[in-house]
Amino acid sequence: MMKKTIQFVPIIAIAMAGTMSSCVDSGKDLYDPSYETPNPMGDGFAAPDDIDWNMITTKNVSVEVKDEEGGLFAYLVEIYAEDPLTNESASVLAARTANKENNFKFTAAVSLLPTQKGIYVKQTDPKGREQVYQFDVPENSDNITCKLYYAESAAQNRALMSRGVATRSLAFEKPDYSSIPADAKEVTEMTGTTLLRNANYKITSDYNGTFKFDGYDGDIATRVYVDAQWTIPATFQFQNGIEIIVMNNAKIKASGTMTFIRNSMLTIMETGEVNADDVSFTNGAPAAFRNWGTLTVANKMTLHSGATLYNEGTITSKDISINSNTKIVNDNKIELKGELNLPSNFSLENNGEIYGEALIANSDAVATNNNIMRFTTISLTNTTFNNACSMEATTSFYANGATFNFTQGYLKAPKMEFVNGTVNLSNGSMLDATVSIYMNTGHAKFYGKGENTSMIKSPVITGQGFTYDGNLVIECDNHVEKSPYWNNFYVQNGAYFTKMGESKVTIEVCTGKKNNGNEGGDPEDPKFPIIMDDNRNYAYLFEDQWPLYGDYDMNDLVLIIKERKISINKSNKAEEFTLSLDLSAAGATKSIGAAIMLDGVPASAITQPVEFSDNSLFKGFNVNSNLIENGQDYAVIPLFDDAHKALGRDRYEQINTIAGHSANTSPKNISFTIKFSNPISVDELNINKLNVFIFVEGNRNQRKEIHIVGYQPTKLANTDLFGGNNDDSSTSRKRYYISKDNLAWGIMVPTDFKWPLEYVNIKSAYSLFESWVTSGGTKNEEWWKTFDSSRVYK
Repeated sequence: MMKKTIQFVPIIAIAMAGTMSSCVDSGKDLYDPSYETPNPMGDGFAAPDDIDWNMITTKNVSVEVKDEEGGLFAYLVEIYAEDPLTNESASVLAARTANKENNFKFTAAVSLLPTQKGIYVKQTDPKGREQVYQFDVPENSDNITCKLYYAESAAQNRALMSRGVATRSLAFEKPDYSSIPADAKEVTEMTGTTLLRNANYKITSDYNGTFKFDGYDGDIATRVYVDAQWTIPATFQFQNGIEIIVMNNAKIKASGTMTFIRNSMLTIMETGEVNADDVSFTNGAPAAFRNWGTLTVANKMTLHSGATLYNEGTITSKDISINSNTKIVNDNKIELKGELNLPSNFSLENNGEIYGEALIANSDAVATNNNIMRFTTISLTNTTFNNACSMEATTSFYANGATFNFTQGYLKAPKMEFVNGTVNLSNGSMLDATVSIYMNTGHAKFYGKGENTSMIKSPVITGQGFTYDGNLVIECDNHVEKSPYWNNFYVQNGAYFTKMGESKVTIEVCTGKKNNGNEGGDPEDPKFPIIMDDNRNYAYLFEDQWPLYGDYDMNDLVLIIKERKISINKSNKAEEFTLSLDLSAAGATKSIGAAIMLDGVPASAITQPVEFSDNSLFKGFNVNSNLIENGQDYAVIPLFDDAHKALGRDRYEQINTIAGHSANTSPKNISFTIKFSNPISVDELNINKLNVFIFVEGNRNQRKEIHIVGYQPTKLANTDLFGGNNDDSSTSRKRYYISKDNLAWGIMVPTDFKWPLEYVNIKSAYSLFESWVTSGGTKNEEWWKTFDSSRVYK
């Protein structure tokens, strides 16, 4: 607004011209279009020619739904700028239904902040089940493609399959040791005699002692059959080339350490039993230790380099120490009171059950689990782990740089942490964190593949830098939000979100059902009309001295849209539109009115009277029977013809722009509803199609309209003023309400804006405004978030 001291000059000039009218050609316009007022941004200041004053960007969002109900029902799809799962008050940017008639596809125009990095698309299926998909907003395209399903390509399948590295299963055939060879000699009768190579020996009565065997290279050719209780009184070494066979119902009790040197072996049959303080194996073939019975180790079992352990019985040990180049194949049960530490070049294949205090790996070890593994803690670094059944850490799970290949596999822990690494979840696999998952800074990647959807389930998921990709559902009540400023995580190729317990996915693994899945209700269409309720705020700020510059406090009139509600029918057409806005401030000291032109809605489309919250505010408008303005091509909805009267003031004084001023009052809410007899495209009611404008100096033909920069005038506007004074508008160039310095008289700020106080230039109240303008709108895109609270109203 040009305040009184500034306004005085042109008034005097016009008045003087009036006194000299007798000397002036009666056909000459007394208005001097060459007169200009100073640039409010400073002498010589100019915004770039390509400045984009629009503080929202509109994208065309194309959505495709995968129908699972045979084309009988419609799916409700809603688009948000915020996560509707974690923010129940998130505003709907667009709503449509996908159905057989539109081939389960549609496109909607959505207005976003330029800084918006992603959108949220919520699908509600005919059974009432909700799932939310996230999509990135492209920087260099106005189109966003959203496929709400997983479609695995051959290339994706090959890529994911190449990530899986399976350990090679070792086959162990149980030997037939049901009888003792007839040539076997009693060890108890060999006192002082060395056991020979290529010979059989036996212990068939209880024996307390040892024997002498020097060992030899080559295959095992000496065997001792234990068919009684053998007590080994002290540490004893079994030299290379011997196999100790504990037959059914036989037992060894060893004090100290049983050490099997190089190519020696311990074999325990089904009901055989060995109890030892400690036991140590090296590289016996086909395994240093084969067990179909029971081994109990009081202290530590050690596997030296080259050792292989095969178990189809039960092993219980306090601790186990494993060196590199070793193998364990477990087909039954291993119980450890301490930790299982996997070294480099180690492989584990579990087809039975393994329990322990801690599972640790800091190497390139490879493990395969085909049944049950349960530890108090699991910590895996740079490890490859294949899981086709059930793993559990009862306290915590940690993985750093590890690769996991789950095939209908399950992992459960209260807390999980992932740093880098890859988790391939195939054919209905599941990560089940009962407390939280933390994606530590890195690039952890979670891939879902196969026909059956896999699941990540946790009440809380935090972190950054991770990726969800493929046939994957994330069940979570409190997921880290997508940053509006950078891609803090990625969601790709059909991965989606639900609240805890609400996904339709059933997970069943070898140990039973792990997630029952939400069956939903009986299928039905959405309830029509669909109500799209956008309660985001949009502030419209005007200077009233166009085509002259004013003081640039942008408070001569302030309107704030509070709610935009659209009722949508089965054909995705708008059948009703409600807009609610506040007349928040009037810093002008002159008559000032306002209206809205619907740039995409012909006046002829309004065939029913518009319903207003207050019909008394626009008596100065020339309206037709449907209460829209006469003489317009597009529908013009009157708001008020006198802002001061609308705010309850009889004098033209500044309202809500001076702190503590007696004229200040509460905002005036104004709302209206349009009902369309012939429903129209919902996109025509998008926020970018609402042409909000003011007019000054009375409501008449050829009135002095001031629109938001870039928006066209109505048919009643005085366009003769275009290009005069400071203005550079041009109908032929479709350049509207912008100055010769590329400055605006009206701007829309997409927030509940705190407008500057009276006489305070907007650049003084908002320190980043000027740099945003000089950058052409590309820097400090949310300049309105930084302000001097002493220079703004409220």
